[in-house]
Amino acid sequence: MGTLSKGIVSNLAGDDNALILTDARCLPGTEGGGVFVQNGDNAYLVGLIVSPLCWKSNEWIGLSLVCSLHLILRNVIMSANRQDLLKEIFAHLQLDSNGIVANEGRRSAGENHPMVALVESGQFWGSGILMNSQLMLTCRHVLNGRSRLMVRFKTNGRFVAVMGEVLYSTEVTSPYDVALVRLNKPLPDVVVPTLASSFKPGEDVYVIGYGALGQSCGPMVTSGVLSKAFSCHSQPVMLQTTCAVQAGASGGAVVRAQTGELLGLVASNTRDIVAGVTYPHLNFSVPVSVLKPLLQRFAQTGDPTVFQELNTTDEGVRRAWRLQNMSQQPPQSKL
Repeated sequence: MGTLSKGIVSNLAGDDNALILTDARCLPGTEGGGVFVQNGDNAYLVGLIVSPLCWKSNEWIGLSLVCSLHLILRNVIMSANRQDLLKEIFAHLQLDSNGIVANEGRRSAGENHPMVALVESGQFWGSGILMNSQLMLTCRHVLNGRSRLMVRFKTNGRFVAVMGEVLYSTEVTSPYDVALVRLNKPLPDVVVPTLASSFKPGEDVYVIGYGALGQSCGPMVTSGVLSKAFSCHSQPVMLQTTCAVQAGASGGAVVRAQTGELLGLVASNTRDIVAGVTYPHLNFSVPVSVLKPLLQRFAQTGDPTVFQELNTTDEGVRRAWRLQNMSQQPPQSKL
């Protein structure tokens, strides 16, 4: 029985984009199945499923490895020494030289999205959102207790490495896992992200970060929906999405799919300590609306202590991040 699954191209790797990573849900037994890209009313075969990457270190990865069709055809036909047939097949499939479906007039899906860097802290890595060419937001736990970090940013197909200095990180007791890093020199071609002012549960979102494979093939993009925006005193304090968020994606960006606006800073996925299993499709982020006024004050004053406000949140915010019922009130004393 044939079945269908849907996702996005999360990443490309290898010569001529020979390897494709997709977040389409594929299970063992789907190996050899086709991966298609929709173009108008037509669907074009672009690759064959090689392996669903289900588990890694007791973490559900939720990605699948695909071999691009153009690479398969090119090697088969080159072995038969029929270059003319290769060109004919490529023309029929409407593929360009890199195996990408011809799609004139459409803008790149990531063209307006926030730019995310790889953050190295010793043997660990995480992600960080570039707010401008020298300022980066990441998570406190990504720092691993360090005050200086190596930051790598992929541009024009290569990584540019700079050192970063931690300007501020929230206290361990704060529900907001946030840190601010200043880079020692400006990074090239950085686009300042547009900060969202509203959140719409059910809308399509992307998460951009260096989960699962780290530096091996650049930032990973996974798709899902905004499941919920948790609020306290009518203000969003935590976002939940269905995107696949693996270890290494902490500090990455939650992005509105339609506009590329920055919605939040990825803080964590969910782990069942008893079972020893991690669930990447249940994850939580700091809403950008929490950070926006602090970033504006920092831009005006240059004083990183403005972020100390993140340490003085009320109990309602803490309850939200502990996944406790926010409407539940503590018992009243009868005395």
